[in-house]
Amino acid sequence: MKAINWIVLLAATVLITGCASSAPRVTGTEGGSRAALEALAAKQDSDGDSIADADDTCSDTASGVLVDAAGCEMAFGVIEGLSFASGAVTLPSNASQTLDRYVDVMTRYPELVISIEGHTDNRGPAAANIELSTERVLSVARYMIGVGINPARVKLYGHGESRPRAANATAEGREQNRRIEIIVLEGLL
Repeated sequence: MKAINWIVLLAATVLITGCASSAPRVTGTEGGSRAALEALAAKQDSDGDSIADADDTCSDTASGVLVDAAGCEMAFGVIEGLSFASGAVTLPSNASQTLDRYVDVMTRYPELVISIEGHTDNRGPAAANIELSTERVLSVARYMIGVGINPARVKLYGHGESRPRAANATAEGREQNRRIEIIVLEGLL
């Protein structure tokens, strides 16, 4: 990727210096030219995702797509990598690593308003499952608010068992149904 950046930068330099007849030629390291080229390369954003190429580990994301600090597209919907044990409401020990990616995007895009939606499997009474899903959503929201997200930007919904993704007949299906989803409500839609 760096070789491509330097080639693009070199081509841009040739075009710029070729178009301005009175402009000095940029060569080698004379007169700080190398530092100027490096500064220009550090600002270059080939895929238009607002992350400089030097910091962009996903250099092919489309312009206008929500990306994390590494320039990788942030998919909203089910939070992959965040699963609750049956009946549990406390965040798993690895939750901060997963949730920090969403916090980063919300910090970079202050106009985003999201809903955090909780779901359960069908084990237990329906009313208890609504309460369980609401408590799980509160756990996620407390984390995000605790690290600086404005509470006004977060809407909370506990759906219980009413919106399954998979059949509750198997352990795998029930695990898929115990989930948290983040939906973008406002901003960049």
